[in-house]
Amino acid sequence: MKGIDDYNWDSLYRQTQVWMDHERIPGRVDTGCRSIRDGRPVVDICVPCRGNKSIIERVSNYRHVYKIRGYIAGGARYCILCVRFTKNGEMDNG
Repeated sequence: MKGIDDYNWDSLYRQTQVWMDHERIPGRVDTGCRSIRDGRPVVDICVPCRGNKSIIERVSNYRHVYKIRGYIAGGARYCILCVRFTKNGEMDNG
């Protein structure tokens, strides 16, 4: 089983950003967070809740994305979505 340092996180962050641009998801990739769930790397993205409810609901229904929690910063609410990758480091959207 691969450890957290065995993955190319810069590549995973880039893949996530390209996917977000393609899906027109506002927000940012959380490059300060590295996590592995069920032996798979997971990248967190932060999306502003206001005005993006339909986007968050649509993306949350994708097989490789799940919503975990949110936070408030600067008077705005943010939703955190997790993007799951395969054990090989490819986006698990198949």
